[in-house]
Amino acid sequence: MEYIVITLLGATAIFALVLVFGGVVLFLGAMLGDALGDRATGVGIACLLLAVMVPFQMFTVNAAIKKLTRGRPANPNVTKERHCQEIVARLAQNAGLPVVPPLFVSNTRAPNAFASGLTQKSAFVCVTQ
Repeated sequence: MEYIVITLLGATAIFALVLVFGGVVLFLGAMLGDALGDRATGVGIACLLLAVMVPFQMFTVNAAIKKLTRGRPANPNVTKERHCQEIVARLAQNAGLPVVPPLFVSNTRAPNAFASGLTQKSAFVCVTQ
């Protein structure tokens, strides 16, 4: 059986998404400012929202993903889960990663797997049953 690791969103795509999100929030802030009679006030409010929302999302995204997928740490006593842990360890070693990301299992029947994390320390891999 052959396993292929596919990176869906690289750093450039994530940066582009943050820029688009920021542009939409700034646009809505400008519209709010026009409604209030002062566009600068609306843009200022939008900037404050972005200054709070973007870092908050960056630090809470992993917990949110684990909760949404109902991911739980893999059990090494379960044969299939131990096999997946071995595959993740082998892939991490082949990629030259200094740390093997922890494996989580989602109780979803649809076959799927993904990796998430902004840094090597916050990274994890999740597979479905």
